[in-house]
Amino acid sequence: MIKLDLSSIPSLPGVYIFKKQKVIIYIGKAKELKSRLRSYFYCSDQKSREIIEKADDLEYIITNSDLEAQILESKLIYQYKPIYNIQYKYRNPLKYIGVIDKDGYPFFSVVSEWNVNTTEMFGPFIHNLNFKQLFNIISTLFGVRQCDYNFNNKRPDLCMYYYIGLCSGPCQGKISKDEYNKNFHQATDFIKLKQSFIQDLIDEYQQKIRIFSETHEFEKAIIYRNKMYTVKSYLSKILDSKIESYLYIVFDNNLCVLGVFSPPTDMKILEIQNFEDLTPAQILFNTILNIHSQRIFVQQEYYSELIHLIDEYVKLYHDETSDRIKKIQIQHKMDDNFNYLMSNCLQKVEYLKQNDIHIILKNLSVIIGVDIVYRIEVVDISHFYGENVYGALVVFEKGNFSKSKYRIFKLYNNFDDLSNIYDLVIRRFRNFSNDKSLEILPQLMIIDGGINQLLSAVRAFKDSGVFSNTKFISISKPDDKIYLYDCDNVKQISLNQNIWNFIRRLRDEAHRFANSRRKKFSKNMLK
Repeated sequence: MIKLDLSSIPSLPGVYIFKKQKVIIYIGKAKELKSRLRSYFYCSDQKSREIIEKADDLEYIITNSDLEAQILESKLIYQYKPIYNIQYKYRNPLKYIGVIDKDGYPFFSVVSEWNVNTTEMFGPFIHNLNFKQLFNIISTLFGVRQCDYNFNNKRPDLCMYYYIGLCSGPCQGKISKDEYNKNFHQATDFIKLKQSFIQDLIDEYQQKIRIFSETHEFEKAIIYRNKMYTVKSYLSKILDSKIESYLYIVFDNNLCVLGVFSPPTDMKILEIQNFEDLTPAQILFNTILNIHSQRIFVQQEYYSELIHLIDEYVKLYHDETSDRIKKIQIQHKMDDNFNYLMSNCLQKVEYLKQNDIHIILKNLSVIIGVDIVYRIEVVDISHFYGENVYGALVVFEKGNFSKSKYRIFKLYNNFDDLSNIYDLVIRRFRNFSNDKSLEILPQLMIIDGGINQLLSAVRAFKDSGVFSNTKFISISKPDDKIYLYDCDNVKQISLNQNIWNFIRRLRDEAHRFANSRRKKFSKNMLK
């Protein structure tokens, strides 16, 4: 966990960079660096807590203005693609091409986030892209392998890809390590669509076609002719098909939806999260950095600010990105395509308002009286006529069931439901420091039972000595009444249908897990 000396940090605008083992994990901006960084230690949201816990170093860059900080943040995120800027920006993560290097013979893979073997990421790819086709093109041109073997552990035999010309055969030494990595570096330039490199590549192919034709080595000339056609065909498909793109952004309370449409059929509706520190123009600007279109149409209310951001970027930085974006025509046009995109974005917002789990969690947090609910634990007891008693702990976090963190407890109080709940809850809270899956304490614990079971769980929580703002509710049978323990009082609460269905879904999952584990362990005891 990082420790900061806030007294040395200035109250000036700038960009701050959290690192873990010298790898950038998050980049943010601030009007006042000192106050923004101080807020990380008093924030209850999951992202801030995780960043502080995982980071071991911090750097900051002072800028002349808040606008310059916005632009620098966008530039650095586009360049480094830190894990927490990626994972926490899109509700459904976009696809990236990752460079995976396990053994010095790197290869490409489609990824949504960094992992231990990822050394570089390209993207995100907002437009639809046939990754398999792209990897085949790269293998044809540069001989990059498509297998994921770790050559330090296993050297497989030459496979079909080698014999059909889609791999250079590094597994069996058909190419040296240095030559393979040289070709791989060229492949990365190809993915990045570096114009100078691609033009040099086409010129090289044309020269080899001429040389081999003059020496009557026509088979070799045909190979390079086909490679040249492959490059030109791919560029035509990627660039020419994306001449025009439409962007539309919608804000509705705690929702932000971004639509990207390249006629006639390529449309993506993205739900943006953790957008509080971003202006609509900056979201649009960050999106433009990742699409290759000659003309981009945006809604009128953000047009001027977006143009200002682009102009400032071009003034501040002289790089390939600057050269590319200053050639893009940014316009506003209310035509059928724009209206079609707008309609789809608004429909998406209405759908999310009715079904989005994060909206349900936010409404639930208001009902139980906490700032945010990002982790819920559910307790259920399963037994066979009072014997073979097992207790289940089911974990729901980050909007999904976290099955790797489920826990089962053997309990010994036959025919005593209250004592079993007490034992399970007190063991859970007393052992959290010994089990990494239980290190993060829940904002809400749900008990399958009535008022007495609820009070038994609360008593165990208090006796554990753990300081936490965990709230407790219970679901009684058979009437499915929900009770909340609040300020030493138990009260029945009413929930709307969406929240009630969500709570029942959690209860049913805990019941399923408890019964399945009990039956499994009981069978093992009989063997």
